[in-house]
Formats: sequence, structure tokens, C-alpha cells
Amino acid sequence: MHIDWWTVGLQTINIVLLVWLLKRFFFPRIIAILDERQKKTRALLDESAALHQAAEAEKSAAEKLHADLLATRAEWITKAQAEAEALSQSILAQAHENAARIVEQGANQRLQSAQADEERMSKRATALAGDLARRLMSRLPDDVLISTFMDGLIAEMSRQQDLLRKMTGVPVKLLAARLPTGKEEDQIRHAITQAFGQPVELVIEVDPALIAGLELCADHFRIANHLRADLEAMMRMLHHDHCA
Repeated sequence: MHIDWWTVGLQTINIVLLVWLLKRFFFPRIIAILDERQKKTRALLDESAALHQAAEAEKSAAEKLHADLLATRAEWITKAQAEAEALSQSILAQAHENAARIVEQGANQRLQSAQADEERMSKRATALAGDLARRLMSRLPDDVLISTFMDGLIAEMSRQQDLLRKMTGVPVKLLAARLPTGKEEDQIRHAITQAFGQPVELVIEVDPALIAGLELCADHFRIANHLRADLEAMMRMLHHDHCA
């Protein structure tokens, strides 16, 4: 076997030259491209991690705010009920004294007048309690006026679902202490559609007299979940206990 050393030498030179050219011109560009892509990938991963952390932080903050609002609402309602009950007891005690004095005098006409006074005082107590609750609620964020009462309204609609689904083509009115936000309105409409089993014609009106909360009503039904209804129920209970 004959080996042509000149051919072997030339091939070796070609290989060395090719490797040198690749190393000198081609490999650096490939390495630079790979490095650039690696940097972009790392930047995207870092950005994604930062966005995830920000989302988790916002979620935690929202959950804490919701819990704080619920706690604040419960505290203010409890305080408002206690002050309203104390005021009512004071007014009713005064009315008792007036009634007893009239009975002792044997004046039926004055007794009727005292009963009317007691009713007026009871109404005044209700008005004062409502005004007190309204002032207390004005110190809380606006979203408390609806968000903390929404679950109760939805739960009551679920309990009356059989009745509501028998009502077809009935326009429904929603009274709210303030104008619901787009998100709140969507949630309410979805819950109403679920309760009625079909889309309904819904009219939304703002009624500041509710103080805080919502009321759903139509011709033959009324679902109230608001602070004014709570105060009225409390005053009726106190009046009933007094009469008993």
C-alpha cells in the first residue's frame, strides 16, 4: 500500500485551516447568538417570576382588605344596634311614665294621646337609629355598602328559588344603597339569572334610604337585605316586647 504524503499533508493543512476559520469567524457568532437567547430567556423568566409575586401580593392584600371590611362592618353594626336599643329603651321608659300618669288620672283621651306619642317616639327612635347607622357607614369604604350584603341576598334568592322560577316575564327592580360597579352588577345579574332559571328584565335604582345593602322586588315578592330593614325589624321586635 502506497501513501501519498503530499496529499496527506495538504488534507491536514485544509483541516487545520477549516477549523481555524470556523473558530475565528463562525463559532463566535453562534456563541453570541446562543448567549443572547439565553439572556432573553432568563429575562423572560425573571419577569414572569416578578409578575407572579406581584399577583400573589395583590391577592393577599385583597383577601386581608375583605376580612378587615367584614370585621369592621360587624363591629359598627353591633355598636349601632346597642346604641339604638339603649335610645329606644330610654324613649320607651319615658313613654311608660307618661302612660302610667295618664292611667292614674283616668283620662282615656289622654291615654290615646300617650299611645300616639309612644308611636311617634318609636318612629323617632327608628329615624335616629337610621341616622346614626348612616353616619357610621359613611366612615367605611363605599364597596362595603353593597359587597358585604350581596352574599345574604344571593342566599335568600337560593332559598326562594322554587317560587322565583315560577315567575316568568315579570320585570324585577333592584334597589341599592349606591350605584353598583360593573363587576358587582355582573355578579348580581348572574345570581338573579341562576335563581329565576332564565334572564329577567332588571331595573336598577339607587335608594340611599337603604343606608347599606340591596333589595330585590317585583309585584308579588320582596327580598330585602339592607341595614334599614335590619333596624326596622329590631325596632318592631323591641316594640313587640314592650307591648307584651
